[in-house]
Amino acid sequence: MVLENLDTELVDKHFLSSIGHIAKLMDIDLPQDPDNDRFAIPPDSLPSTPLNSAADLCAACSGMNMEALKSKEGYVHSHDILMFNSLADNCPLCRMIRTQLCAAVKFHVQSKEAITDAAKAIELFRAFLSKQNLFMFQPSPLILQLDRTWAAPHVENYVVAGTMCWSAAQSAIAWVPYWGRLILHNNAEGDILPLRSRGSEEEVLERLNDWLCLRETEMPDWNEAASDKPMPTRVLDLDAFGEGSHELKDADIRLVETGGQCGSYVTLSYCWGGYTACRTLKANYQQRMDRIVYNQLPPVFAQAVRVTRALGVRYLWIDALCIDQDDSNEWRREAASMSEIYWNTICRLAVNDCKNPTESFFPPKDIMTSVSIPSLVT
Repeated sequence: MVLENLDTELVDKHFLSSIGHIAKLMDIDLPQDPDNDRFAIPPDSLPSTPLNSAADLCAACSGMNMEALKSKEGYVHSHDILMFNSLADNCPLCRMIRTQLCAAVKFHVQSKEAITDAAKAIELFRAFLSKQNLFMFQPSPLILQLDRTWAAPHVENYVVAGTMCWSAAQSAIAWVPYWGRLILHNNAEGDILPLRSRGSEEEVLERLNDWLCLRETEMPDWNEAASDKPMPTRVLDLDAFGEGSHELKDADIRLVETGGQCGSYVTLSYCWGGYTACRTLKANYQQRMDRIVYNQLPPVFAQAVRVTRALGVRYLWIDALCIDQDDSNEWRREAASMSEIYWNTICRLAVNDCKNPTESFFPPKDIMTSVSIPSLVT
């Protein structure tokens, strides 16, 4: 068996992914339109790199077994999570678990700084749990358990990492599975291949474009319907300064009024995070209509332009730039149409990991190589 990092797709066409997930678990077929499923990552389209050698695994990882993972108690990887931190320096699977643990804790405690040390992560997580009347034991074990609640058709199962703690509210021991997940899957011929290195920026963009083209081929009615839907009040024209300028990744853009024109466009979904520097206001509205300098855009906006151009789409909608942010009447009117704006888009870029537009989401971080676990035999 093989363990690999759980990764978030860059292109997302699902407003209510949980509904689709539950429907799949219940064998319910939802309408096959792009807003009711996600673009799947075809693993065989990714470059191949060798798996880590099983000989590199520590005793705890090489001793993992399916019976323990399936049990109610789970597989006790380490009796002391602080001791586990030193194992991660030499064991590829421990390193993968540590990466997931630190990322999960960073999310739970809403840390602005990256966390790379498991000891620091545990210290922060301990304080986080205590506020909820949950208290970690000392020493705290690292436990791995099979989590079938997140099972999906394109993978075998998820392995969740967590620990046990004392619940003061229930006066009982509680299982806290909040230290990240790994994908568990077979690597035999005919089974799904593990996710590999993403490749270069150009390869990633080419792959995204191929997926969108494939989607259009599979669902021509959806593609034609998207082209026939009215665009938002304003969009960003990525081909504003001469034919072919959309192919230049750093070419300037401009804001345009659509006048109810129909056509294909991409939308950007992201977190504002209190950011107010790059917005369309009454004072700069005409300037935005004339030209928006690409190199002055914050990273999330600039990278969304880059990805949209690679998808071969001319128009992009970003709320901060396409809505007059100091016109309260317009803002209320546009906010009321927000669901239609996202619904009618040919593709929505969902940026999940940036706290504000000044952070970067593209090119996405590479996926860690999968780790083979010979002792896990189904």
